[in-house]
Amino acid sequence: MPHLRIRRQLGREPDQAARAHDVFANGVPNRAARLATGEEDGLAQFCTKVGAVVLARATQGAPISEELLQAARTALTESGIGQPEPQQRTD
Repeated sequence: MPHLRIRRQLGREPDQAARAHDVFANGVPNRAARLATGEEDGLAQFCTKVGAVVLARATQGAPISEELLQAARTALTESGIGQPEPQQRTD
């Protein structure tokens, strides 16, 4: 499991952990900016997408998992801030 190895390594290397945090913290606004549509800044769309995936994976195997993803898709497309995307899951 590579992610566990990375996590352990970051725990031992405070400088690397700080750099990883900075990269992630700077990446969030950059990703949100790429999602922006019209007057929306993209942050709400990013949060909705990430939150839906986190919740769906936490409930994987239960019917609510797909319902969470569909609710996020519907909210984003009906509000006009999201663009319909192909329905793909990579669980």
